[in-house]
Parts: sequence; C-alpha cells; structure tokens
Amino acid sequence: MNKAELIDAIASTTGLSKADAGRALGATTDALHQLWRMVMVYRLQALVVLWLEIEQHALVVTHKRALRFKSRLLKLQRLKQVKH
Repeated sequence: MNKAELIDAIASTTGLSKADAGRALGATTDALHQLWRMVMVYRLQALVVLWLEIEQHALVVTHKRALRFKSRLLKLQRLKQVKH
C-alpha cells in the first residue's frame, strides 16, 4: 500500500476528506517520528551512562591493583633492607 492508497483508506473509513486524511496521516507520522527520536535519545543516554559506569569500575579496579602492587613492592623493599 502506498501513501495515496493509505490516505484513501483513512478517508473512506473515517468519513474525512482526502485532504483532511492526508493531514491526519502527516500529523500521525510526525508524532511517531518525534517519539522515535525521543526513544533513540533516551537509549543513547542510557548507553552513555552504562559506558561511564563501566569506565568508572575499570578505574577503581585498576587503582586497587596499583595499590596492591605498591604494597607488595614496599614489603619486598623492607625485606631486602632487613637482610642487608
């Protein structure tokens, strides 16, 4: 079904003129397009938040590993000092 056939179907089932049915179809598609854009923006925002949470978690894990490594290094240095 093409756009003209859809407008004819709307006009015949609703009793609207073809011009009014065309305007109603246009308004409906515009509203659906706006809704689709809002959903896409929301999904993009959710993905950005998720990415930031993953990055923050990775930084925390890296920081904890660095602290453990530093602690082990200091212990080894103290052990070397005790032996000498």
